[in-house]
Amino acid sequence: MSDKKVKVLELLLCIVFMLIVVYFIHYYYTNINPVNRKMDNTIIKDDINRKLISDLKEKYNNDEVVMLFEVPNVIKIPICQTDDNKYYLKHDIYNDRNDNGSMFLDYRNKSFNDKKLIVYDKLNDSNVVLKNYLDSNFYLTNNKINLYTEQGIKTYEIFSVFNEKNDFDYTNLNSYNGLTYLEHINKLKSKSLFLNDMELNSSSKILVIDIVLNKEPKNDLVIVSKLVDSNRNNNTKK
Repeated sequence: MSDKKVKVLELLLCIVFMLIVVYFIHYYYTNINPVNRKMDNTIIKDDINRKLISDLKEKYNNDEVVMLFEVPNVIKIPICQTDDNKYYLKHDIYNDRNDNGSMFLDYRNKSFNDKKLIVYDKLNDSNVVLKNYLDSNFYLTNNKINLYTEQGIKTYEIFSVFNEKNDFDYTNLNSYNGLTYLEHINKLKSKSLFLNDMELNSSSKILVIDIVLNKEPKNDLVIVSKLVDSNRNNNTKK
C-alpha cells in the first residue's frame, strides 16, 4: 500500500475515532450525567406541582387556593389564603357565604418556607374526622400531614394535640409573649394530650392546625407538627 493511501486511511480512522468520542461525550451529558438528570427531574417535578394547584384553582374557580392539606389515606382539603383571617371564616372555597367557612392559611404567612405556618378551619361534616385526633389510637396511626404546594410536598410529623379554651398564643407568628421561639414550641409540645419524644430546636419548622370545635364557649382543637421532609414530587390525585 502506498504511503499516500496509508495517510488517507489514518486520517479516516482518526475522524471516526473523534466522532465516536464526541458521541459518547454527548450521550453522557444528556443521559447519564447526574447533574443534568437532576435538572430534568426538577423541571418535571415543578410542572407537576404547579399543575396540581392550578387544577384545584380551576376546579373550585378560586385563584386563592394555595395548598392541599392531606392526612394520608384519611382526608384531603384544599387550603385558601387571602389578605385577612376573616373572609374564609364565613365563606366556602367557592366564595359562597357559608358559616362553615373553609380551611385557610394565615394571611401573615408570606412564604410556604416560613418557620411557622398557621392553618385555620371550623369543624363541620366534611372534616369531622379530624376530631379523631383527640383519640390516642387515631393520633398514633395518623401522625403525618402532607402539604402540597407549587414547590412540592412538605411532610410534617405531629408532636402535639390539645384542646384550648383560654390561651391562644399559638396563633402568634413572630413574637411569643416574652418567650424565645424554642421555648414557645416546647410550650406547645408540653400541652399535648399524648406523650411524644420529638426533638425540637430553634431551627424546627412547624405547622399549627387550629380547628374551631365550639365558638361559644370557645374551644379549639390544636394540632402541631414539625417539618420532617420537603420538596418531594407531587403524585397525588385530587
